[in-house]
Amino acid sequence: MYYPVNWPRVIRLPVLGSPVIHHVVCNRDKILVAVLSSDTLTILYNKPCVPVACLKRDAKSLEEHGENQEVEWKPDSSAIAVTTSKGYLSFYELSFVSDQQHLYEQRDSTIPGLRRESAELYIKDSVPAFTLKLSQTIPIDTGATGLVCIRDELMVATKYGHVLRYYWNGTLNRDYCLDLRRVPFCVDQLAARAVPITEPNTFITQIDYSPLLGGFAVVLNDGRGAFLTATTLKFDPNQVQGIWAPLDDVTCTAINHRYRLVAFGRRNTHTDVYTIDETTGGLQLSHTLQLSSKDFPGSPGPVQLLKWSPDAYMAGNWPLRFATLDAKCENLAVAGRTGFALYSFSTRRWKLFGNESQERDFVVAGGLLWLSTKVQPHVVMGCYNIGADRDEIRLYPRDNARLDNAFCTVQQVTGQILLLNLMGDTLLVYTSDCHISLFETETSGNGQLQLSRTQEIDVSTLGLHPACLVAATLTSLSHATEPQQPHGPSRQQNILLNVCGRVLLIQRNEGSDDSEEGSAYYSAPTVLASSVEILWVPNPDRLCPRKPHLTQALWLCCGAHGMRVWLPLYPREGDKGHHAFMSKRIMLPFQLHIYPLSVLFEEAILIGVETDTLLYPSSATSENPWLIPLCVLERNSQVYLHHIFRQLIRRNLGFHAWEIARGCTALPYFSHSLELLLHEVLEEEATSKEPIPDALLPSVLEFIQEFPVYLKTVVQCARKTEVALWPYLFGAGANPRQLFQRCLDSKQLDLAASYLIILQNMEPVSISRQYATVLLDAALENCSWDLAKELVRFLRAIDPSDADSATPSFSSSWKPGSAPSPAGSLLPAKISLGSQTPPVSPNPEDFNFLLGSTVHRPGSRAAGSMKSPSSDASTGIHREITRSMSETIPMSKNYSSPPTGKEPPPRKKSAPVNSHPITITADHDPPDPSLEELFMDLILQRHVRRLLSAGRLRDLGYLAAHFECPLVSWLSRERMRAARVDDFVSAIRRLHADFTWPFPVVSTLPVRKFSNRSISLEEKLQALEVDVSAAPAMTTPVSSDPPFQLRHNGEVSHPPVNGGLLLQTVEAQLKPHVPSQEEWSIQSEGDQISLAGEDRLNDLDSLQESSWGVHSITTEAASAASALCDPPLKANAQAELQLRYLLQLFTEADCLDWALVLALVLRDAMAVLRLVSMARSALTSCQPPNQAATIEIVTRLRDALLALSHWAETDCQGYRPFMNVIYGQVGILTKLILPHTNGPLSLLLEANSTSESASQGSGTKSRHTSVTLLTPLDRVTEEDMDIPVFKANGKVDKLNLPSEGAALQLTQQLEQSTKKEPVIQQPDEPPITQQGSGCIIS
Repeated sequence: MYYPVNWPRVIRLPVLGSPVIHHVVCNRDKILVAVLSSDTLTILYNKPCVPVACLKRDAKSLEEHGENQEVEWKPDSSAIAVTTSKGYLSFYELSFVSDQQHLYEQRDSTIPGLRRESAELYIKDSVPAFTLKLSQTIPIDTGATGLVCIRDELMVATKYGHVLRYYWNGTLNRDYCLDLRRVPFCVDQLAARAVPITEPNTFITQIDYSPLLGGFAVVLNDGRGAFLTATTLKFDPNQVQGIWAPLDDVTCTAINHRYRLVAFGRRNTHTDVYTIDETTGGLQLSHTLQLSSKDFPGSPGPVQLLKWSPDAYMAGNWPLRFATLDAKCENLAVAGRTGFALYSFSTRRWKLFGNESQERDFVVAGGLLWLSTKVQPHVVMGCYNIGADRDEIRLYPRDNARLDNAFCTVQQVTGQILLLNLMGDTLLVYTSDCHISLFETETSGNGQLQLSRTQEIDVSTLGLHPACLVAATLTSLSHATEPQQPHGPSRQQNILLNVCGRVLLIQRNEGSDDSEEGSAYYSAPTVLASSVEILWVPNPDRLCPRKPHLTQALWLCCGAHGMRVWLPLYPREGDKGHHAFMSKRIMLPFQLHIYPLSVLFEEAILIGVETDTLLYPSSATSENPWLIPLCVLERNSQVYLHHIFRQLIRRNLGFHAWEIARGCTALPYFSHSLELLLHEVLEEEATSKEPIPDALLPSVLEFIQEFPVYLKTVVQCARKTEVALWPYLFGAGANPRQLFQRCLDSKQLDLAASYLIILQNMEPVSISRQYATVLLDAALENCSWDLAKELVRFLRAIDPSDADSATPSFSSSWKPGSAPSPAGSLLPAKISLGSQTPPVSPNPEDFNFLLGSTVHRPGSRAAGSMKSPSSDASTGIHREITRSMSETIPMSKNYSSPPTGKEPPPRKKSAPVNSHPITITADHDPPDPSLEELFMDLILQRHVRRLLSAGRLRDLGYLAAHFECPLVSWLSRERMRAARVDDFVSAIRRLHADFTWPFPVVSTLPVRKFSNRSISLEEKLQALEVDVSAAPAMTTPVSSDPPFQLRHNGEVSHPPVNGGLLLQTVEAQLKPHVPSQEEWSIQSEGDQISLAGEDRLNDLDSLQESSWGVHSITTEAASAASALCDPPLKANAQAELQLRYLLQLFTEADCLDWALVLALVLRDAMAVLRLVSMARSALTSCQPPNQAATIEIVTRLRDALLALSHWAETDCQGYRPFMNVIYGQVGILTKLILPHTNGPLSLLLEANSTSESASQGSGTKSRHTSVTLLTPLDRVTEEDMDIPVFKANGKVDKLNLPSEGAALQLTQQLEQSTKKEPVIQQPDEPPITQQGSGCIIS
């Protein structure tokens, strides 16, 4: 097929006469063009398109004979016949001027940039000179109405209904003239009676002849069309018979010779194409051509002219005739008017004949092929030897330096070569004598390639013209369906023939054992298909065992009938002998939207082109501008798997469709093919106006369920389809609720969100809201933040007044196969997300957490985050909402402990208030919009509690960055519940793992005793403490100022939350740490290990006596502290910013447990000091009802430091220097606790699990111990008073003392510690010891 490309060329004709053009006709060689106007005949040369001859009639001739009407060429282009309006036939002679070398002279441009630098850029073929003159003019009775040339005669139709036959010398052949009134007409040649035309004044207005079809296509003046044929090509008037075309509005006609097609243009802008039925001899409709309504809207009018595009010549590539690429696409062979040339893409050079005379001595005809051999590739061609006047097969080697006939293999043939084809080493040659010859290629001893004829087949018995054979191909395809192996030793060589669009298969059969050698024969041809333009056979060397159906299929392009594939059907294993009635192959048709050029068998894709036309005015200033078309040609591809699946499923061959699909699941567009399959079937069946007796949609859905992409395929198809068709889709068995749940079970949350939109349109609002809540919970749990954010917007966009709306009017009884209801009753009231969705405002937490901003302005957050849009309106409602029947949600930041003797209530797994979803009934008023905000807040609060309980702070940070929620106030509420840390060591390890934060490493510098060396700056810093004793007590006044206050420096600050721990600035001083009598240590009996630092305590006097003062060590101490706090391995900067963001967040929320853990991970000593200061201020300013909870938190901080110090000593030595720096805060926290105790304190060391595990910090194995110290004595029973003893090897043993002895001694010692009096150990009283282990409290 040929498409017009780009802009049309406007050819300027010599202005000699009338500008009105009546007829344009090319000669047989398509080299010369005759242009006929009213008074002028102009001859144009095709390449370049320039006029070579012109003849203008004078006024006398026009007056006597009339204006020109129609023109026709003589077959040898030596004469031209022209009919006139007054019934005359003029003959013109066109002769070549031999004494003139060329008609035009090539001149270079005067512009330097347009000049040609090489002589090769000039057109070497000169334009010849011609002479055109009138030879004679003869009269035609009643005038000529049609003109056509057959061989050496000219047939002229007249208004009397005659068809006159003239020789080109003007003589009339009276014996073979026709009279339509004597020609019998019928609908086919088998009709028992043929009736001649009886209507008066009936004549032929247009006539076309085809020697391959053996007849004339005629158009009558009354609009009827017919085909005139005869038993012989002489067209004896007594043998001519007419066959009617079933049309009455025919305007023109044209015949396709090679495909034996007759086209009739009609007044309704359509063109009907007919073929000759070989059984009846009648005209059988093949297809109809219609103009696109997009390019030609309305009624363009009747068809006035038809022309079939010519084969084996492309004007755009003139003078190229053939071109072919080798198998690796590395070399190109092209043939023009004479000879051929090679081009290498690797070297970018042409390879030509060394002797130009050899190039001009032959013309390539029939084809050009590449033959791959073991020695080197060869170019195979059919050619005509001009000097020897014979037809030959030539083979030229590729690797020679120059093309030369000396290295060419020549094989003479008996007729003109029309077709060439290769399969392996076998060459097929089809000649004009209707013979197919098979040659085998062999390499001789000198390395030259030889051809030997192996078989010859006579196809003249088909009874057709030799030019009707469009294609001849060697193939291994056959009617059998046994899987073939590539490079097989006995590969079958069958022949496929395309005869006038009919594909014939000729199978090769081997002779019996008794027959003589080489007696193979070919069976009778079998017709596979008709109306075929192009066929593609699989490459036998590229057969894929995983895709035998696709790689052993025959593909056919059938023009207007679309594509067809001859697909093999392989029986199931174990089914041999059954279903013998089934065909071994099946022909499946389907339509395309592109014109195919190539088929990729393994990739299951078609490569083709599509065209588009745009119309532009010729001039913007002209009063009557005419439109110029711009034709655009684009390459495109199309998948075809869904067409094959659909055809097989329709024929109840789903198993074969599944076998094909199983081998194609790895293709990237496999899921898209399934989606196209579902979409096309849904659109066809759901929009059908009539009931479908056997609906295909349920079978298609059942087929798609066999693959993992089923959920994705269904939802994508639904999203791309009209909402009115959804009930038909989901009524076939695909319940959207079940599909939604399957998506949740398989963690395909994005697909579940797509199904949520479907549920929104098909279910009541309350149902869709419930499913959205479930999906939101799953999205939060799987950290799908973007999806969760969209779901929150989706839920907030639901109008509360729609909560009680009825189910959309989708009829659940609409099943596949039934006629659909009117579209108006199927459309629901859709919920709009655009107008009801709150605008997205920049959140400081987004920038801080995602962008990692290091600037943390004091008070830059109202309760830690942006305010909820409806928080002001719903404040009172929030205070009244209960989490359960027995627990209220506190709105203040006061520390509150659970009721005595009661455990905190279990967290609810459902988001709605009071364990019930918010439901709306028709009997109640519409709900307050603040309830929707509360509904969202409860869901987010529940997930915040989950993240806190699991220690997933990184996910908590992402949640804070994506949602506008009062996170600080939520964290403040959970500080005694979910935000409480029970195992600080595990919490630190979890942060290191989640944030990919490296553990500190142990310094490789040698450690010396204090007594034998000078004290280093690090060790001096370890002996320093921060004195905050002079800090004033903080009060908690109730402020009436607005939530956001502006300081004098322009920064935003927040008022303190009533009753909570206060973040304030205190005056702190670094001074040497002097251990008081209240401080204690735990040491082992042998090699003593002191958590407080034994060497540091021994040298405190020398530190005090040194010259270190507050002012003198400030710069040096800060530098050393910075060196200690910085991680030795530079971690991810983004992770550090995230950790510091969380530290600020938890500090503002007074969640001191997690704030301490974050400060330790960051090794931020100043943050630890701030937390201790906050604990001191809270304990000083708290009210009596909250004192117990505050003491518990401070105690837990002190115990956490002790436990982490022990962990650093035993498991993670990298943390030891930092823990030594901040260890002085243990004593400060102890001082804060002791004055508030109700009575004597007991020392409780609670050893938890001692399971051995690998330490992430030091790489050694140890036992983890959870230490709880200084708990009020009245809370501990005597049975639980087990004192652990820390040994030098890091193991923990429990010392079960007698109840009275333990209680008595510990009470006495702790009472003395409370009174701040030193405990003096009596010489005769040994410490409490047992079996070499001891616990000394000093």
